[in-house]
Amino acid sequence: MSARCLGPECEGWELSETDRFCPNCGLWQYPVALSCPSGPVMDVGPVRLRVDFQGHYGWLDLTELEWPSWMRAEAVPARLEPGQSLDLELQVSESRPEGLPGLIRLGMSQLEVWSSPPAQCQLVWDTAPVNPEHNLVRGWLQVDSGALWVSELPPGWSCSQTLPLVLSQRSRPRLELWAPAVRGPLRWELNGRLLESHLEFALAGQLELPERLEWCLTSSTRLRISVRSQGLVEIERIDSPLELAGYFPARLEGEGELWVEPEHTLPAPGLSWLEVVLRDGRHRRIWLDIVQPERTDYEGWLLIDLGSTTCTAALLDGQGHLTQLNLDGHSLELPSGLAYFAGRPPEPTRQAAANVVLQAKRHLGLPDFRFRLVLPDTQELLEKTPEQVLADYLAMLLGRVAATPQLARHRLRKVCLAHPAAFSPRQIQLLRQAMAGQLDCQLELISEPLAAAYDFLAGRSWPEREWRLLLYDFGGTTSDVALLKVDSRRSSMVKVELEHVGGDRWFGGNDVTELQAQLLPPEQRPRAEQIKCQHTMRAQLDPLVEPRLRLSLPEGPVRPDLIVLSGQGSLYPLIPEWLQKQFPGVPLERAARPKHCVVLGSRHHPEVVRSGPPRSLTPGQAWLAFPENTGATVCTTRLGVKLLGERGARFHPLVGLGQALPCTAELTPVSLLPGENYLEVVENLGWEVDYVLPDGSLNSQLVTLDKLKLQVSGELEPAFTCLRWALSADYRLFVRVENAGRSVLEVGPFTLWPE
Repeated sequence: MSARCLGPECEGWELSETDRFCPNCGLWQYPVALSCPSGPVMDVGPVRLRVDFQGHYGWLDLTELEWPSWMRAEAVPARLEPGQSLDLELQVSESRPEGLPGLIRLGMSQLEVWSSPPAQCQLVWDTAPVNPEHNLVRGWLQVDSGALWVSELPPGWSCSQTLPLVLSQRSRPRLELWAPAVRGPLRWELNGRLLESHLEFALAGQLELPERLEWCLTSSTRLRISVRSQGLVEIERIDSPLELAGYFPARLEGEGELWVEPEHTLPAPGLSWLEVVLRDGRHRRIWLDIVQPERTDYEGWLLIDLGSTTCTAALLDGQGHLTQLNLDGHSLELPSGLAYFAGRPPEPTRQAAANVVLQAKRHLGLPDFRFRLVLPDTQELLEKTPEQVLADYLAMLLGRVAATPQLARHRLRKVCLAHPAAFSPRQIQLLRQAMAGQLDCQLELISEPLAAAYDFLAGRSWPEREWRLLLYDFGGTTSDVALLKVDSRRSSMVKVELEHVGGDRWFGGNDVTELQAQLLPPEQRPRAEQIKCQHTMRAQLDPLVEPRLRLSLPEGPVRPDLIVLSGQGSLYPLIPEWLQKQFPGVPLERAARPKHCVVLGSRHHPEVVRSGPPRSLTPGQAWLAFPENTGATVCTTRLGVKLLGERGARFHPLVGLGQALPCTAELTPVSLLPGENYLEVVENLGWEVDYVLPDGSLNSQLVTLDKLKLQVSGELEPAFTCLRWALSADYRLFVRVENAGRSVLEVGPFTLWPE
């Protein structure tokens, strides 16, 4: 049989029976179409395959029909004539749960088929807020096993792919769908299979934003935007022609906050905008008036109580009005912990974690101490000294202070910072350096118990006499104690002087909680704080706490006429009971605001008062008059020397915490050899005196301040040799070696902590 080419360019080129393509133009002469009327997904059993020969000449050789190895046919005709169709019954001999793909091919036509048991599938819906303008819900047809033939969707539905198609656990397990937002049960008849689901969703709320904002770059380079949603909204991103980095909550219901800040350079003053783009496609634009006026100096003072667990701050303006600052949302207390992250500034926190530093101030002054952190985003290891953490915290704190409305267009020039009474001059100097690295300002320091006592004494009438006030501040991680001499012999004026200091920087309310946890079985230890507050185990807990309380009292005779308690930890009943047992018959009172009395009392610092407006005397109240140099009359640290003994190196104290200055001390007998002798002047920031602790670790709380080189010319008999030293009120040290009553060597005076 012969035929002629159907191509328009061949003009009837003659073909033989074996020519499948025209040798002149390459036109395929035998078009064929393969289809499965019931769909290309099949199970074990007969399946119909339809073959349509659409040629006009010649014949179609069916012996070239190819199918997967898992299909077989009983009887297949040899060929088809032009225009003929054939329905074949194919048997599926193999099937797999995940779906077994295959290909039927004949000529230039091919059909993808799948062998699998009935598909296990489900409809999964996104219950996120739905844009009421679009009124569509997103979902997925998900195949968990097998394969599924999808040829059509219910009315009103749409999908992200062109139909028909095959879904299979093996190659394409999900099909994204969009369905009308109609709550309730859904039924979908799909090729004889019934799919049922229940549709529940929430309509997206309305996001309320200001239409126009002024962004004062002088006030802050970070723009904070208060937002509110009526209902739930999901925020996808923030767009702007400016190069901005932003933070926003992904889901917002009720009140919230967005903020943006320049990524590289500050934007130019003028009019610009930013858009909040919601996940459902809606946009909300805010117009920005960007201004950058000159800053002026703030006339008043910033008062800071840098507590070990929480920090409080207040502004005292030029007229003497005090405003406590909300630094943590709506709270007057900012957590003192600092969480570090990769690529963004640290944030305050109360929660312990691998990237969090807690109680940095407690470790201030330990020269070899490092906090070792693991950043959560990158698992990067980070080391920070206590001084670096304190500087980072102050930078964060001052940034929040600068963002307050009172300082919107001002520069801070005067700061009063409270510190523990038992901070040595070296620790105070480190604190001063940390603040100086963040802010160029006049910095005044005041001890925390002294400030708390000022707040307690101010605004009250006192008996006309001279008396002693013991201020006992038992905080979360430290205890701070000061004995004050109060002179109220003039009813309209009260003078306060610091006589003794004490405290324990390594013991506070959190440590009491840890002792409580050690008494509990492991499953109850997370409830240690709650059990401690219930006071149900005082019989076991109090004997562990009381020995540490003894260390906190000032050294030497202490005879107060009134005891004032402050600090959150002082609410534990043992604290007032133990103090009343130590000082029987002495009245005891609590500070009116235990966590805020320090920052409130800082406004009575002599320099703060002197720079403010004239004060008027309210009837029934009293003036507070203060010495020029508060806290300089007593030693605020434990000083001594390093000595070698039978058990190794030990700290030998010569000047105790709270000892009146100036003072003298004597060390005898002293073994000094002819030639150079080195004497280490040591500061003890803890209570242990051994350089090597019982567990074998080095005592990092012993800090060498100076190594004195004593040049001895001749031999000295130790029994007749003594070392005398004198310490002035400004911490200048003078050392003299005496032998048999005569002076053989003098060193000094020199300053232990030079500015």
